[in-house]
This record gives sequence, C-alpha cells and structure tokens, in this order.
Amino acid sequence: MGALEAAKTFAGLGAAYFGVASIHEALELREGGVKGPVLVLSPFLKEELGLFFEYGITPTIVDRERARMLSVEAVRRGREAVFHFKLDTGMGRLGLSPEEALPELQAILALDSLKLEGVFSHFPGADELDSFSLEQIQIFKDFIGQLTVRGIDVPFRHMTNSSGILAFNDPDFNLVRPGLILYGAHPSSLIREKFHSRHVIEWKSVLLFQKNMLPGQSISYGRTFMVPKPMRVGVVGAGYADGFSTFNSNKAQVQIAGKLVRVLGRVCMDYFMVDLGGLDVPNGSEVVLSADINGIRVDDIALRTGMIPYEILTGINRHTPRTYEG
Repeated sequence: MGALEAAKTFAGLGAAYFGVASIHEALELREGGVKGPVLVLSPFLKEELGLFFEYGITPTIVDRERARMLSVEAVRRGREAVFHFKLDTGMGRLGLSPEEALPELQAILALDSLKLEGVFSHFPGADELDSFSLEQIQIFKDFIGQLTVRGIDVPFRHMTNSSGILAFNDPDFNLVRPGLILYGAHPSSLIREKFHSRHVIEWKSVLLFQKNMLPGQSISYGRTFMVPKPMRVGVVGAGYADGFSTFNSNKAQVQIAGKLVRVLGRVCMDYFMVDLGGLDVPNGSEVVLSADINGIRVDDIALRTGMIPYEILTGINRHTPRTYEG
C-alpha cells in the first residue's frame, strides 16, 4: 500500500516500532527517513548481515547458525547486536518448538555480543476465533515463564496479528503486529461480523473504450462469457498485471458513475470488460475497483471471488501510482 508513507503516518500517530518482512523493506523505511526501531520478521541471509548493522535494523533469529553469524559480525564491528527470537507455537513455519527452542536460545545467549530484545510467535487461526489460538497463547506464556525463572529478561513479547489484536486482548503482550486492519479490511468474515473497521483504501482506474455487442458474441480469452442479449460493453484500463486478479473474472463488480457494474469474461493482463447497462458515460470516466462502498470493499471482493483480503491488497502492483490523504 506504500510502506514508507504508511510508516510515516503511523509514526505521527504514535507508533514507536515497525515490523517488516524483509531487509529490503527495512531499507526502504530507513532511506525514506523513518528513525524508529525496525524489526525484520524473516531470517536473514549471510550476504544481508552487514546491512543490519549499517542501517540499525533489528534481525530475527530462528536458530544457532544465524546467531553465530550475527555474533561474529557484532564482535568484528565492536558492537552489541540486539535480536528477536522466533518461537513456533503451532504455525509450523519459522522457529523451533518450545522444547527445542529453550536450549537453543540458551546456547545463543552464551554467544558474544548478542542481546535478546524480544520473543515472538504467530497465529495460524486467529481469524477463525478458534480455541487453538488460546492454546498457543498459553504455550507462549509458559515459554516466557521458563526464561524468566532462568533469569533471562524478555523486554518485548509479541504474537498478535490483526485478528489477534481484535480477538485476544492479553496484557502479557507489549507489542502488536497489525497489518490488514490498518487499512480497514478484515481477515475473515467472522472477524468482520464481530468487529468493524473503516475501509480507507480507494483503488481506481478509467474507462478506456466502449461498444455495443450482440447476442452470441464472446468476451475475452477462453470465451467464458457469451453475450446473451444486446449489451453496451466497456473496457477498463486495469488487469492482472496491475493486481486485478483473474479471480475477478465473471464475478467481481466495480463502480462507474455511482453504479455497480459487473465484470464480464476473463480479466486480461492490462484490461477487463464490464457491462455498462444503461450508463451514458464518456471514455475516461473514473472506475472504482475498491473503496468504502458496499459490494466493492476488499472484504466483499474476497467473499465474491474466493480470494483472501491479504492477497487482494498485496497484489496491487508496486508501480501503480498512489496518492495519500489525511
């Protein structure tokens, strides 16, 4: 959505720590003037290590191998390296299970010039409000308790994503990791029913061309839409190369001149077609792909197409021009 502009906005509203997926995203913030702490949530590669020191970025450690690399580099530079440790409480992705993680972290903390700043984990099912998330929270707390009795201080403890923030208000966590809800979308229909946030994104294109089509004619690749009656068809200047997924084919709606119109046929790389119905609009008219409007919110698109809100928003091409208000 524009990480740099978003980070600056959130910093102005009081956000004091930022989390990103990669060192490249972290550098975008630093080079754009973001001064606060930035944590890279993914493990680093050996060739990236120096950048963490040069730009003051906090790395995530998932195993002893990377911890040794971080320690050696910190000693070489005569500096202390702070890090966050990733614990797997049930996601089955990055990090070790608590049984493996405890001795691993103890061995890591015995290395030179390293300082533990935080421990974190991740929910696989918080958007479904499932009991497993509560089990994960307890596993996490038990792990922190084992560290505490061993005299290991954990300044930051974080686990809650957008769904977790809304569903599990636990005081034992002192950092949160909101993502989707920052833009007003909801991780699932269950979360949407229980909590409301305001959709703050507008995604727009333009009407490029329009023509009359006759019954029996077909529209787009694969001829998946056959014209059933005389229709006025419009061509919109956006496609899957821009992030308007082929999952929208024959399913999605967009808004033109205040009216919702349906997508016809398969979405192309740079275009898609719509049923203009009785609309009398000129070429160049604004086409709203998503906004705070019933039927075309990100949540609505997800329900209609079978996509998830995350892939809709992250799928918008980075080169798509953006403007920021407020």
